[in-house]
Amino acid sequence: MGAKELVIEEGIGGDGIVVNLRMGTDPGTRRFAALRHALETLSIELEDAQALDRSLVAALHALSFHACGLVDGWTSQGKEWRRSLVEDELPEIYELVDVIFEGS
Repeated sequence: MGAKELVIEEGIGGDGIVVNLRMGTDPGTRRFAALRHALETLSIELEDAQALDRSLVAALHALSFHACGLVDGWTSQGKEWRRSLVEDELPEIYELVDVIFEGS
């Protein structure tokens, strides 16, 4: 699976990271590491892109906006998440998504 396909699957796929977070499930560090690598790859590949694929944009939006909101929502209901998920992984994903949007 290529970087773009992985990002789309994790963002809007039926068993993606966003769906896991929606269900209150921690997808784990391995999946976040793979996603981070895919986003880093895409940030280079798409640096001079004039436009982004619609499904990729939807996935990037879900990974940055919805993922954080879902974690916040569960936290407000008493769910405790891994510290590295909240303090490291989600902010890194958000920053990489921002880099991709800025570069296109």
